[in-house]
Amino acid sequence: MLDLDILSELPNHQIEQHISHVALYPRKSRPTSTIRTDEDIERDLQNQIASLKRLCEKKGWSYEFYTEIGSGENIKDRPKMTKLLEDVKQGKFDAILITEYTRLGRGSGGDQEKILITLRESATVIVEDSGRILNPLNEADLQIMNMQGFFSNTEYKGIVSKFIRGKREGARRGQWVSGHAPYGYDFNRKTRKLVINEKQGEVYRKYILLPYINGDSTSEIVNNLNKLNIHSPRSTVWTKTTVINLLKSEVYKGEIIYNKTVGSKSKDPSLNRAPYRKIKEENWIRVHNAHPPLKSEEEHEKVMGLFKVKGNSKGINKNYHPLSGLVKCFSCGKTLRIQRNTNEQSYLKACECGATRGGDCDLVTDSIFESAIIFKDVLLNIDKTKSVDREREILEKEVVILERELVLEYEAIERIEEAYEARVYDIHKMTTKKEKREVRIREIENELDEKRKVLKNFSSNKTEVSIGNIDNFILAIDQSENINLNKAYKTIIENVTWKRVKDEEVEVIVNFLT
Repeated sequence: MLDLDILSELPNHQIEQHISHVALYPRKSRPTSTIRTDEDIERDLQNQIASLKRLCEKKGWSYEFYTEIGSGENIKDRPKMTKLLEDVKQGKFDAILITEYTRLGRGSGGDQEKILITLRESATVIVEDSGRILNPLNEADLQIMNMQGFFSNTEYKGIVSKFIRGKREGARRGQWVSGHAPYGYDFNRKTRKLVINEKQGEVYRKYILLPYINGDSTSEIVNNLNKLNIHSPRSTVWTKTTVINLLKSEVYKGEIIYNKTVGSKSKDPSLNRAPYRKIKEENWIRVHNAHPPLKSEEEHEKVMGLFKVKGNSKGINKNYHPLSGLVKCFSCGKTLRIQRNTNEQSYLKACECGATRGGDCDLVTDSIFESAIIFKDVLLNIDKTKSVDREREILEKEVVILERELVLEYEAIERIEEAYEARVYDIHKMTTKKEKREVRIREIENELDEKRKVLKNFSSNKTEVSIGNIDNFILAIDQSENINLNKAYKTIIENVTWKRVKDEEVEVIVNFLT
């Protein structure tokens, strides 16, 4: 940390002589299109790192890295930047070394102000790899940083606006602009359109679309796909949600539908992001014959008709979700509420404690199903005899230890009574000591009763029971009655822990009954 007097009184070329320890902040944004790949980002990032290190070695400065890959739009979404500002506040560095001032961020005026205030209060300067020093206590430099921050934010808005317009125009031309190619297709970089992946396309028609049209349930389709060891779109086990989404999707008719929503669902307000809202259907961008179809219009209509008939025949209780009471907040342990949106899609609400955000319930149901399959495989591979014998052996040892402790407690009471008879203890002291021992005796006896009951009723079929419960659960998934499915969940899992600190980071932990 530099002295405030140095920053206030000395010109920049003299300030440089007082710099000894700096923070290096190389940053690149994540790829926003298929043109820029992860390899491109990594190459650019390594170029920044090399340039910053060269300047440090030339100047003889010691340094620490705060390398980050992420958008410069919001400090809250950049953990390395947040940590850097915290360390700067503590006076850990004399300067922050960057390739150019815009690397600190392209966020709103509030973010820019936060950065500049932190720099001014901690007497920390900015050094660009060109050697230029920006002193936040120098009015001329401060004006430069303010202006660069303003123009950087304006440029960011322009980039985003141009990017969105480009995606809309691309969609109108029948190009695929929605991220990774859907299952059954590959992305042609030259034409920027979808082309059929022969292997996945065959799986879609032979094992998903036609079986459903011919009467198979989605659960039967899922079980068959997993039995054949066919990789799902995420290279994991297949789930009902995945199959249903593939069956209903209009992409497989050769259509592209874009511009269904606008804005961001992020709870962090920003002038750079429009509020999230749904677009009226008449304003959607819909392009027919954008790419080769994997199902005909007639097949699609038949699929949708079957879903409508099957959905109405079961008498679903729409007010009771299968996950009700099961999903817990990772931080406080409270049960997360489930609501439905206008499209009858279920989602978890954010926890009242504020530690975790909500999200799509399908992420939880998929995780439960996939984890159940994996857990079953683990149980099947357990050496059951050794596992059961080991558990019984541990219980027997615990019983022996408790029995010994119980004997010692009774012997202690005898010694207390002997001490009273020898007039070492008076009646009050003797009574007090005896009561403490008697309380512990009752605790030991209760614990012993419980452990003896477990030993008496110990079943060597515990693993088989768990496997059977999982098999019954998988069969129950085919039932659309939500209350029955909720009961099926509760036969194999204790609860599910949900953690979502950022939009792109979701962690679901399935806690099985043991």
